[in-house]
Parts: sequence; C-alpha cells; structure tokens
Amino acid sequence: ALAERDLALAERAATRANELLKGEDPSVLDTLAKAQFLQGHVDQAVETQTKAVELVTDDPEFKAMLQETLNGYKEEAEKH
Repeated sequence: ALAERDLALAERAATRANELLKGEDPSVLDTLAKAQFLQGHVDQAVETQTKAVELVTDDPEFKAMLQETLNGYKEEAEKH
C-alpha cells in the first residue's frame, strides 16, 4: 500500500513538473513514464516515453537510453 501511494505521488509530482515545463523536458517525461509504467498504465507510459524520445535531438546517448526504456514498455504493452 505504501509503495502504491509513493508511485501515485511520484506520478502527480512528475505530471506537475511536466506541466510547468510545458512538456518540453525529456527527463521529466521519462520520470513520468516510469511512474505510469510501474502503476500498470503501460499504454500511457509508451505515449509519454515516445514524447521524451522525440524531444531529444542533440544527445545520441541520452536518446538511445530513452529509446531502450521505450522498447521495454512496448514489449510489456504487447503482452496485454
């Protein structure tokens, strides 16, 4: 129960940070996607992580890391 509340809080905090940064910070989107994924909101996580990947244009290593995470979310989504 405590872990679920922590994930819900993490999602609310990341959502608020994303709003404040107008959805333009891939690190915040990555964090939000992780919170969504861990709560079982896999489709939302895929959508959010896709946005994070799309925003990175000048850092190939960071983009690759985000893409690897996205691939994991997509694999999980295909199981459902």
